[in-house]
Amino acid sequence: MSLKDKACLIFKPSRVKSGKAYSFRGEDFTFTRSGIATRYNEQGKIEEVAGGIPRLNYDPADLTKCPHLLLEDSRTNRISNGMSLGSLNKTSVLTIDDQESPDALPGKGVKLNVNTSTGAASYLNSAFGVSSGDQYTVSIYAKAGEFMSFNFHHYGSAGIKVNLQTGKVVHNAGDTTYGTKYVGNGWYRVWMTWTSSQTSSDAVYISPTRIPTDNYASTTSTIGEGIYIYGLQAEEGPIPTSLIKTTGSLASRSLENMNITTLSNIFPQTKATFMIDFSTDDDTSLDSIVIRSSASNYGRAYFYENKFGFADSWGGESITGANSIANSKKTKFIWRLNDDSNGTFFLNGKESNSVSTTTHSWNNIHRIDFMPQCGTMMIDEMYFSADALSSAECIALTSYDDYQELVDRNDLTWESPTITNNRLTALKEL
Repeated sequence: MSLKDKACLIFKPSRVKSGKAYSFRGEDFTFTRSGIATRYNEQGKIEEVAGGIPRLNYDPADLTKCPHLLLEDSRTNRISNGMSLGSLNKTSVLTIDDQESPDALPGKGVKLNVNTSTGAASYLNSAFGVSSGDQYTVSIYAKAGEFMSFNFHHYGSAGIKVNLQTGKVVHNAGDTTYGTKYVGNGWYRVWMTWTSSQTSSDAVYISPTRIPTDNYASTTSTIGEGIYIYGLQAEEGPIPTSLIKTTGSLASRSLENMNITTLSNIFPQTKATFMIDFSTDDDTSLDSIVIRSSASNYGRAYFYENKFGFADSWGGESITGANSIANSKKTKFIWRLNDDSNGTFFLNGKESNSVSTTTHSWNNIHRIDFMPQCGTMMIDEMYFSADALSSAECIALTSYDDYQELVDRNDLTWESPTITNNRLTALKEL
């Protein structure tokens, strides 16, 4: 018998409507979000999704992958003209609208061209409100034109330089963490994060460079040469989230929440198994998945974005060896209810610790909430069984049989010296 035959509920992101995410088998999930949000559609383009509709988000760099369900916390784009970039402050540049972009709608990109008549540095810049001591992340979509790289700075100095031929950060001027993601058709999303030392406002600067070793545009450049840019965003928080479009005023995306409360046939007894295959960004310790009783949060299992465990009367214990789950890495996690007072964790094909309680019974499971209060959650699959699967079955459900996934999870490449000589043996050891 297949493990899937033992499931009373299987969820894979596929069918949605307002307020609902449908399961393959069993009860469906309730979903809430006030207002629009963006996603990458099946063509790899950015499009807006109406309020209340869950987002099936595709990987724009590999459209052969199945979509995941994207859940995010509330964020505000603090740059009022993040889409109408031509209205930003600019020095020694020309801008031309209606260029290609990652948007599903035409005419949303901007080409940032140097104007060599002054011989000065060319850049766009925009100020935005900040509070000293808080973290901020600024992101931009960029693509090489005649110029192959650009500087991405805040308050005029600290920041990064990016080679748009490779997507690599080739220089960090200090005080920032950063990243890039390829989103198809030559476009990269580039971001930097820092803790602000400003008391009321900060600013971000975008300046094309001819080659990664150039600081600014060369005076020998031809007028009209430059790079393509799209979708500038500044948000409070340590990671970039999905694009929030602004065209003259600030805009926000609301917190998303998904839950299931009809659990009478999932946890009817004192034994059950819950598996989730997903990845997250950010590691702030606030609840993201809560399995709890009907009356209160007493006696609940939780998943923080960087660890698993139990809370309140369940002892606050966390799963052995799981305190640093890397951002954006696929994770398969099982919480197994063994009996009325004992549960066991499994993570990525390994059995971990069990936790017991004598204070609250665990069979009074009323609901499961998914709340990405501090970042981003990307769900690929969920599995529920109204029985406690064996340890061997739990290990099988949480193991990765895709070697490319193992490579990705461990930040390796197929050319890595650790796996070149004997790929399969080395990968199995991971």
